[in-house]
Amino acid sequence: MKKSDIIAGMKEAVETATREVDWGYSPETLRRDLRFLRDQYGLRIRMGRKTIFDDVFSIDSIEKMNLREAAFHVGELTKEIAKYPPNLIRTSEVKTIRFADFKARRFSRGTGGFYNQEEKIIYLLSFSFESFHHEIFHAFDTELEDPSNSYENWVNIFPSFLYLGDELSCNVLELRKLRRKGFAGTWGRKNPLEDRATAAEELMTMSRFYDPKKDKILTQKIKLIKEFFEVVSDGLMGKQYFRDLRGKRVGVDYWQQRKLK
Repeated sequence: MKKSDIIAGMKEAVETATREVDWGYSPETLRRDLRFLRDQYGLRIRMGRKTIFDDVFSIDSIEKMNLREAAFHVGELTKEIAKYPPNLIRTSEVKTIRFADFKARRFSRGTGGFYNQEEKIIYLLSFSFESFHHEIFHAFDTELEDPSNSYENWVNIFPSFLYLGDELSCNVLELRKLRRKGFAGTWGRKNPLEDRATAAEELMTMSRFYDPKKDKILTQKIKLIKEFFEVVSDGLMGKQYFRDLRGKRVGVDYWQQRKLK
């Protein structure tokens, strides 16, 4: 048997297995999740059909998904949105989340997002836990009043010479070379706003599993983000909430259950 035939057979087997996997999502769960996000959070999820705003912000194409793919992405997104109290999302004034295909140079291939402050739209490439939390934090940071003065505290505590500004490349390989302690992600070295968003991203996803004992600067940053969340959520995202989040007890019905207690 030719090597090319073996490769073709393996590829077909993988594609068949992928199609047959039951992810637990369906058109019914898609309708349920879209209704939940609309009614509880005031959010619309958009896929397909470009708008004039997409062109203005260099969004080359909007991802085309079949119903099953859409149900999967919206279902996973719903779990992440539900980590926030509905009122906090509504207060941020974010109205729409769009799944987009970024080909503009400023976005790293395979990941990324963009918050359009003027139109209150978050663009995401398919779905990434980290990118969603990163972009929604930009919305919180720019739209919500900050009675805790966390941004001012941030720039006073952490030295500006560590930030690289516009010199920071989107190239993934270049970013890896710039990793250092004190930052949840290399993209945070761009400026204080990106630093705060990457710290919030780590807090809400715990995707990098940093060691608090070995990175005291990042621990201090995450503490400031927790204080910010507690203030802007009117106390809902306090110590008990973050214990529940770390214990994986924050699900889609979390805030409803909190009301009943």
